[in-house]
Amino acid sequence: MISRRLMVFLVLVLICVVPKLAAMGNPEISYFINGKAYAIVEGSLAEESTGKPLPAGSQGVRPRWYQGGSSAARPLLHVAAVQLQRDTKTKEDYLFEGMGGAQATKAVLNGQLDWAVVGRDLLLWEKEAGLRAETVAWDSLVVVVPADLPVDAVSLRRLAAIFAGQITNWSELGGPDLALTPFAFSERSGSAGALRDLVLERIYGDDGRLTNRAVLLDYDAEVYDRVGAQPGGIGVVPRSLDNVEAHFPIKFLKVDTIAPEPDEISAGRYPVARPLNFVTLGEPSDKARLVLDALLGERVQGALEGLKLLPVN
Repeated sequence: MISRRLMVFLVLVLICVVPKLAAMGNPEISYFINGKAYAIVEGSLAEESTGKPLPAGSQGVRPRWYQGGSSAARPLLHVAAVQLQRDTKTKEDYLFEGMGGAQATKAVLNGQLDWAVVGRDLLLWEKEAGLRAETVAWDSLVVVVPADLPVDAVSLRRLAAIFAGQITNWSELGGPDLALTPFAFSERSGSAGALRDLVLERIYGDDGRLTNRAVLLDYDAEVYDRVGAQPGGIGVVPRSLDNVEAHFPIKFLKVDTIAPEPDEISAGRYPVARPLNFVTLGEPSDKARLVLDALLGERVQGALEGLKLLPVN
């Protein structure tokens, strides 16, 4: 039987939280409560990592801080929220709503979100409307091929054509007469959306679709291993600071003549990358400044590698 405390808590969620969310959509919502992430599962709040329901004795959601952004921003803001709760001993809880960059910036402008982290630079009109952005991390992909493949670079447009199924042989890229075997991430992987966002949709817009010829895998190591063992293989994986080339027979291709080095990524020159920008309306409020400082702090920046992101510096 549901306890009276839990019943009151759920009623408060319906009264205080749902109306605000209804105005924003509701594609992906997470609650950060007492240092743990919860999501709505079959109408009830359950811990995301285990599926366990919210304990009846837990403090109710008081999402005074509303945050949102791209799917890549979600784990980043989760880490920052947990770190901030630990550092300040605060009992204030956070709500995160996943949404596209345009929707997130509009929500900040309208006051529906206190801040957002979006995977793009602000547009001119957004800056003129008063939005402010500061980069807190970099999201990027590297192109992986067998170490002995006699091709060293590919353009972003041709890379998109490969994963869209329009280029199927390395001879079309100045290489040998060898069939291309593209490797990509399945939807079970958190990196699945990066190929779509950073490559396919940049060239083809909403029509960008992954070819059904792609071999779908779940983990970075699987991509490295399968590409290294497959003549003609090609894959894209999140940029890592680890020296993976020393462990697998692979190499990284330049994209538009730019190597995927951290300094090229952070300078905005490497094309298969995007900044994750912390966006506020005007100067950050005191609360937003706390979160921004946490995001740029040593602990969160040091944890980015585990989130498949690169630090700002």
